[in-house]
Amino acid sequence: MRVVITGGVGFLGRKLAGRLLADSQLNGRGIDPLVLFDRIAGTIDSDDDRLLTIVGDLTDPDQVTGVVADADAVFHLGAIVSGEAEQALMRADGLSEERVREILWPVSPGSFAPQLPPERLGIFAGAIDTLVWPDEALRLAAHWGGISPQWFPGAHLTFAGTAAQRACLYSTFAAGGLLEKS
Repeated sequence: MRVVITGGVGFLGRKLAGRLLADSQLNGRGIDPLVLFDRIAGTIDSDDDRLLTIVGDLTDPDQVTGVVADADAVFHLGAIVSGEAEQALMRADGLSEERVREILWPVSPGSFAPQLPPERLGIFAGAIDTLVWPDEALRLAAHWGGISPQWFPGAHLTFAGTAAQRACLYSTFAAGGLLEKS
């Protein structure tokens, strides 16, 4: 099965890629290829021939559509990485809330049926996010069968800033089998 990770060479993307390569499967199906899609050329510590890195722009709908077109699973971990980037992005010419949704739709979890059982799904969302609006988390929760988002006081760039936010993140990953439970 073709698996794509947006933000694949970032911190979380590398961790997830390492785990998926080690497991060699997702939902009982073999992984080949594992595609890391990111705006920078980076690598993970692996010479696994199933690994494919594609450098591209997450804000380009044609590139994103091309990368995810034949994907069986997409993990959307791509994010803007500077403190002022969210506001700058929203001020960019022609980038309204509707346009952002259009750009991100091909990699939105809302465009795919869940591939995991509800107990392995988790949503952590920033209550004051200006790029991924809080209503998106609620839409995704409804699409995933009514699971409850875990809210934190911040935006998606600040999700690991406090002990409570880190605990939310780690418990979500542990429930999904990506970390050992502590």
